[in-house]
Amino acid sequence: GAEGDQGYTHLLAAVVLGPTRAADSRITGIQTPGGTGALRLAAELIARSGKAPTIWIGTPTWPNHGPIFREAGLAVRTHAYFDAARADLDFDAFIAGLAEAKAGDVVLLHGCCHNPTGTSFSAEQWRALAALATDRGLIPLIDLAYQGLGDGLDEDAAGMREMLAAAPEALLAYSCDKNFALYRERVGALWVQAATPAAALPVRETMLVLARSLWSMPPDHGAAVVR
Repeated sequence: GAEGDQGYTHLLAAVVLGPTRAADSRITGIQTPGGTGALRLAAELIARSGKAPTIWIGTPTWPNHGPIFREAGLAVRTHAYFDAARADLDFDAFIAGLAEAKAGDVVLLHGCCHNPTGTSFSAEQWRALAALATDRGLIPLIDLAYQGLGDGLDEDAAGMREMLAAAPEALLAYSCDKNFALYRERVGALWVQAATPAAALPVRETMLVLARSLWSMPPDHGAAVVR
């Protein structure tokens, strides 16, 4: 069905979110066709929130990020992320670029191994981002496409997990295409952390309705391999 292989999603959640967070009743997830499918489903879900949020994206970024959100009818604004002269991320500029972001806006964050620069936020920077999102009412959308290819499975997910622990609401788009070498099988997942366990149910129902209209059901073989 539209939810895909739920054994895959359930088992993968423990690896991605950690066992404790994976059991959180505020979090719901379904299989998607790769990380791209997860991002597009997230975009469609955000577009139907009724809040007309702006999506904030640091630049440079994966070239498909902007089109995915714009095709869902969302407003996209970009701000600085990388200092080419220093060949490193410019965290101060990244934070300063969010000065006009309002409560309910969505901030796209690369979970690790930023595409295309290869950089990652430090633990201290993740804590600062979590505090910013919580204080300002911003919703993090984390694109985690390279878990395990940076410093290790747990290390690459540590910042994202800290963000989910702090933020009332969040979205996580995930890909197994690279770390399981299943790129052409299109293996991904989208998890959404709702504000309350009661809110997670209508979120999941909406995800399934949207997934049904977008791709009917995700491909099975790659997810079965991961499971």
